[in-house]
Amino acid sequence: MIEATNEKFPEKLGRDLLYYARNVSDCETPEEVLDDLDRISSKRLDLNVHMAARFPQRVLDWHSLIIGKTVFLQGQASKLWWQEWISHVPQNYPVGYALARMSMAPYAWTEASKGVQPFALDRLGYELALKYGAEDGFTCPVGGRWVLSFWSKHQVLHSLTQPARILLCAAASFAVMRLEQLVDLEPVHGRPRISLTQKEVTVLRLLAMGIPFKEAAQCLGLAQETIRTHLKKVQIKLGVRNRIHAVAEAMRQHLIP
Repeated sequence: MIEATNEKFPEKLGRDLLYYARNVSDCETPEEVLDDLDRISSKRLDLNVHMAARFPQRVLDWHSLIIGKTVFLQGQASKLWWQEWISHVPQNYPVGYALARMSMAPYAWTEASKGVQPFALDRLGYELALKYGAEDGFTCPVGGRWVLSFWSKHQVLHSLTQPARILLCAAASFAVMRLEQLVDLEPVHGRPRISLTQKEVTVLRLLAMGIPFKEAAQCLGLAQETIRTHLKKVQIKLGVRNRIHAVAEAMRQHLIP
């Protein structure tokens, strides 16, 4: 097991996390990977590891989120928290989950809440966090495929300096690399990735900008019916119902910028 030193933050946070990165490959279980990181983050930053998860290829494929296969929880609170969260998501696309999937940079939860200003059903994730004692948290997206999150009983904006954020995200990257090694993910993520042609991507990008079919056809030198045909093919590939749904799903899956 990896143990944090007794010296105080911030002088030795970097050394503790560097030690973790160098030795995480010695961890033999996913629990050990998260527990060892939690030991450091909770002591130095008052941040507890919440969970690590690998996103399914299909955004709304909730059945692929399996504890011990693609989802790894730290602590009893996280287990109860997860059970309640996953029981609600089939009826809703949680804004926190959407943000984690689409973000490339880490963020504190209070920062995200101010920017998104969740309303009604979108507040579910934040309300659950408060229910389980989390006033704030910190989410680290990793490579567009993973997310590792921390939670705290206090707001973290003042304690999370830019260097601390960088160090935590680096440690999160090493943690999920070890999780990849420890768990066979192929049976869950073996579905082929959806592929769109360049013309289909171009059409979607124009439609995402609110450009009408007539103008999109003029921009591309195509007939309006050809534009509609490309859109119909995209809808079939993505399994969506209409133009708006197609654009949203393509963005969720990072098929269009």
